[in-house]
Amino acid sequence: MDHRVVFLAEMLATLTAFGGIVTWGIYQLEHMRRRSQLDLSRDRAAPGVDDARFARLEEAVESIASEVQRLTEAQEFQQRLLSDRGSASLPVRPASNAQE
Repeated sequence: MDHRVVFLAEMLATLTAFGGIVTWGIYQLEHMRRRSQLDLSRDRAAPGVDDARFARLEEAVESIASEVQRLTEAQEFQQRLLSDRGSASLPVRPASNAQE
């Protein structure tokens, strides 16, 4: 094979590889630029929590906490009633039968 043809093939392969690397680098830079712009626009568009909104949120959480406490106390009371009624209705075995 002629050495000029081999040289031409090597040059074309090198240029193609270099072009691919440059194209990939440009794509990556553009992708990073777009991602940073998206992050910036997301930060600007995010609603802030003002004092009135925060106060309503705090009031709602306090209301939920008091309701949960009320439900817990009702459940404890119901459990106490059931355990008192259950122990009163169970027959007590004599001690002599328990050992047999």
